[in-house]
Amino acid sequence: MTSTLQATVSKGWKVYLGSTEVGEVEEVSEHELAVKRGTLVKHVYYVPLDTVVEASDGIVDIRDEGRTRELLDID
Repeated sequence: MTSTLQATVSKGWKVYLGSTEVGEVEEVSEHELAVKRGTLVKHVYYVPLDTVVEASDGIVDIRDEGRTRELLDID
């Protein structure tokens, strides 16, 4: 799935944690997805690619779990 994500997912795709939009894709590397978040001040957070559940049509769904919430600095 790693090479598939790198070839498929592009910068600017929306990232969802469950049903909540949490940011947009900043970069896809071999092992991580960089997610840009923030309203006024933007921050980039890195989550492992194994948290990605599905990616298609400009949307990336990531697993809604404690570890992912912690990495994205979501309470």
